[in-house]
Amino acid sequence: MNPNMEEGRPTPGTVPATPTTLPVPSAPGEPPSRLDRLQRLDPATAMPGAPDGLQAAAAYAPEDWALTAPREAVALAASRRPFTVDTLRRRGVPEPDTFVRWGALFSLLQRRGIITATGWASRHGNDGERAVRVWTGTEELDPEDGGRGD
Repeated sequence: MNPNMEEGRPTPGTVPATPTTLPVPSAPGEPPSRLDRLQRLDPATAMPGAPDGLQAAAAYAPEDWALTAPREAVALAASRRPFTVDTLRRRGVPEPDTFVRWGALFSLLQRRGIITATGWASRHGNDGERAVRVWTGTEELDPEDGGRGD
């Protein structure tokens, strides 16, 4: 059973477990094919209820980012102060290998009941002005334990 799950539901305030992958074995006696390079999510670390795309985004994220980003996001959520992706960057979370990992992270935390969208903010960057989502921790988080669920 996933250590961050309780009765098939996420444990409020816990850092989401990162799904891992397993190779898809080839049929006995068959020569390796292109399908042998495919992987599937390990059921022991899969996230029940999360779409395959979210699980794959988490499973294939670089290890340092997959450890740092969720931990920092949950800590920010536990503070119950509004935050954005830029807040995570200022806290030292490195850029992921692809920008879509940010969306997967926030979507997963929202599905787990750890954060809720509370509005939009304007972000000024080299590419002009754009809107970014503002998030806040839910009432289920205990600010005293830093969002660990202890």
